[in-house]
Amino acid sequence: MLKNRTMIIVITLLIVVILIGGSYAILQLVIDDTKSNKITAGELSLNIEEKNIIQLKNAYPLTDEEGNATTAYEFTLTNDGNIDSNYKITLVDILDIGDKTRMNDEYIKCHLQISGAKTQDTTINLAQLGRVLDSGKLEPDKSNTYILHLWMDYDAPNDAQGTIFKAKLNIEGEQAVK
Repeated sequence: MLKNRTMIIVITLLIVVILIGGSYAILQLVIDDTKSNKITAGELSLNIEEKNIIQLKNAYPLTDEEGNATTAYEFTLTNDGNIDSNYKITLVDILDIGDKTRMNDEYIKCHLQISGAKTQDTTINLAQLGRVLDSGKLEPDKSNTYILHLWMDYDAPNDAQGTIFKAKLNIEGEQAVK
């Protein structure tokens, strides 16, 4: 069942990337002061490879030190195209949590490490992030590797226990205008 969910998530992400790449058409009309028109075209291809499912189940409050020692969710974003790409990676709820209550974002802490074309190391509350893990511009043949730790914040109230957080990665991409 875990492999089926992983396969569904990967296929969904691939379809989204293909639809974004294909439907955007990667064409842009540029008009400048010389009154000449230039049409630029290229191939936009963003590929994201996930290693495991993002889920907090049977969680209990942890300190930041303990949270950073939990199992990490690792994934890589690669620009396989031939043009710069603007991107945004977000966490989107998976609503299949049965009769359980969804954990509030303000009770979830996260530690995000980014290495590659961009480097970053941040520990923050998920609500403060607004679920946007990263955004920026990625050049062709470049990639970023992400290591994400999620845990229940040490200061979460007792009623947060027994709730579930389950999410998938979502990526939005578009041609970067030069």
